[in-house]
Amino acid sequence: MKVKKENVYWGEIPFYMSIIAAIVFSVMVLLADQKDVPSQLICKYGIKEVMIGVFFCIVIAIICFGRRHISDLFKMPCGNTGDATFVFNIIACILIGICEEILGMFALYKLIILLSITISSIFIIIARWSFCRIRKIKANNVSNSVVDLGQLVSGEVTECKLPLIFSEEASEYDLLGREGLVNVVYNSIKVCNPNHVYVIGLKGAWGSGKTTILNIVKKKIRENRNDVIVIDDFDPWMFGSQEALLCGMYDVILSKTGIKYSTYSSKQTVRKLKETVTNKNDISGIFNAIVEVDKRDYETVKQLKEKIGLYLSQLEKPIVFVIDNLDRAEADNILFLFRLIGSVFDLPNIIYVLAYDEERIKKVFSDINKVNPKYIEKIVQQEIVIPEIQKDTMVTVCSSCVERTLLAYGVHNKDVVQFKDISYLICNNVSDLRQFKRLLNSSFVSTFLYDNELYKRHICRSGASCYYRKNRRHL
Repeated sequence: MKVKKENVYWGEIPFYMSIIAAIVFSVMVLLADQKDVPSQLICKYGIKEVMIGVFFCIVIAIICFGRRHISDLFKMPCGNTGDATFVFNIIACILIGICEEILGMFALYKLIILLSITISSIFIIIARWSFCRIRKIKANNVSNSVVDLGQLVSGEVTECKLPLIFSEEASEYDLLGREGLVNVVYNSIKVCNPNHVYVIGLKGAWGSGKTTILNIVKKKIRENRNDVIVIDDFDPWMFGSQEALLCGMYDVILSKTGIKYSTYSSKQTVRKLKETVTNKNDISGIFNAIVEVDKRDYETVKQLKEKIGLYLSQLEKPIVFVIDNLDRAEADNILFLFRLIGSVFDLPNIIYVLAYDEERIKKVFSDINKVNPKYIEKIVQQEIVIPEIQKDTMVTVCSSCVERTLLAYGVHNKDVVQFKDISYLICNNVSDLRQFKRLLNSSFVSTFLYDNELYKRHICRSGASCYYRKNRRHL
């Protein structure tokens, strides 16, 4: 089961922005107060004119906030930059009050103004926190019927009046006896401490459990290896272009490993990487564009790679870069990613773990006009194949899940045996757990959720049979 994050409200507020803005604003207010700027303006233009100017400034600010829908930020059930504004108010008022007292410029009217802003901001922050907490509790209660097969097998799912929706997300536990395979991947990572890039390929068909295996491996690494940096939030499916893929990979390596560059330098480096590595006219030639770009750009990229490589080699922490859903990306992006790993990002101390469907990758690499099909053998040093799920294991898991699903939908324990033909049909046709969960989300919900007068055994059997005939090509 996945552990839900707590303290989401406080964790999402950008406190550093509030602190920096409060310091800058406090300095400006103190300088203006020390130079007596308000009194000078009043003496020069008159109090009415100054008040009118302040009024129009407030109106303009309100209009700008309204057009930018700033108020909608406070309707969001999580911490955001809107909440950071009130944190800014509190910090700024405290800083101004302390400095005014130290400089001997404090006055009663200033105390009243600062206290009013501080108290009102604290009140709003408390109200916002309560609002977000209540919304979170309601959301958790609504999603109680969203379960996974692990909860079902372990007996955590009891009788319910709502439909059981089985989550499509991969789990962090093993139901199919893949412990040996998990250990192979984990031990391969554990013993590997490469001076150069090392790439492990986890090959398996659609629905074979690649993501689940990777989740268990990552969990095992985090529990047993404090000296390993795991990068697992890079999804090549999200990037529509090679430039975006390159920038995303560059950014995630720098951010996760703690390599810091200035924003300007980082943007310049990414620009040079784009110009040097990508070729907009011919996507097949990763380094063909080098001839056409400024030689200084190439040297800059080369020096950057050497600096990052030197840093990573001295980091004394191996980096496990997990890339799942590789086969879902566009064909050109798949080729481009392999080339990046084999050239630009072939950095020391990095272990890439790539999960993909071998048939899909073979199809991508079959176009020899773009790349030699043998190129993947040069990139991937170790291939780990996920075998087909054993039939008896799948039957055991599916039959247990069917039985517990029936019990959750109110079928009496002694009546479960009447559905053995349905269980037999399902267990002998299902090929992977993803398709099995889709079946539970469809035929079982429509059959058992509603109190109809029809014969549920025939309905469920008919629904399962129709489902498998319809999805036969996927099974």
